[in-house]
Amino acid sequence: MQVEGAMDIAMEFHSLSKTANMTGWRVGMATGNPDMVNALMRVKSNIDSGLSQANQEMGIAAWISPRNGSQRIMRCIENVATRLSRS
Repeated sequence: MQVEGAMDIAMEFHSLSKTANMTGWRVGMATGNPDMVNALMRVKSNIDSGLSQANQEMGIAAWISPRNGSQRIMRCIENVATRLSRS
């Protein structure tokens, strides 16, 4: 919520699908205006059952852990790009 006043009128949604390679897990979060977040929670509680405790804990671990895996992948990609540019 980087824009001034955003907390008054908006919500942000975040997913771990691409960030933590958790595609298909349906792990995400919402933040923003408390009234809007509460309304979303009321609607969601009537539509679906939510994530299992295990999935929630894995999502939390993925969110707070260092991105070592991502950094390793980026180094590999940079290595390949460097080698290709030399050939």
